[in-house]
Amino acid sequence: MRAPGTLAVVLVLAASGKAAHARAAASHLSVRQAHPWGFGASFSWLSTGVPSFASIGVAGERAFGRWFALEAGAETGLVAAAPDATVTQVEPHLVARLSARPTLPLDRQERNTLFVSVGPQVLVGGAYDRLTLAHTEAGYHLRTWSGVSFLAAAVVNFALTERPAAVAPADCPAVCEGPIAYGTRSIGFRVALGTDF
Repeated sequence: MRAPGTLAVVLVLAASGKAAHARAAASHLSVRQAHPWGFGASFSWLSTGVPSFASIGVAGERAFGRWFALEAGAETGLVAAAPDATVTQVEPHLVARLSARPTLPLDRQERNTLFVSVGPQVLVGGAYDRLTLAHTEAGYHLRTWSGVSFLAAAVVNFALTERPAAVAPADCPAVCEGPIAYGTRSIGFRVALGTDF
């Protein structure tokens, strides 16, 4: 029968071995593997084409391995002042999207990643009431071990539904949103800042 002191030493050595093994296993994880979930604030500005708008909201992401991620986002349009100085909501009330994102890590820790993404986007309210788009992005994503996440992407949207002009030309005092046909394009950018966990 072992003495209590010997048994205590054995238990301490076993615990130390398990802790060392856990640290060794963790050291082989990339940032994406250690922190596969992401959540943060998102800002979009579609400055060219139809529809053009700016919106702000939130986005969440889940990374799956080294080469793929899914993202869902919800934003609301920013209020713009009309030429007659009244405040008019010309941007959509809701911008909802779901994107599949193939990724290309630039380092072994997967802190720096290039990506493209594609998926459906729906605009609700505003100038066109309801509009379905094909949403595409190409950009750069930074993840840090401290949990900070930054994303910047060029955006191109393609209309999947048709809509008449938001305002009749005779009633348009300045620049107004024109008609939308299938494939009508809008171009801009999106940036996001958040945390990974």
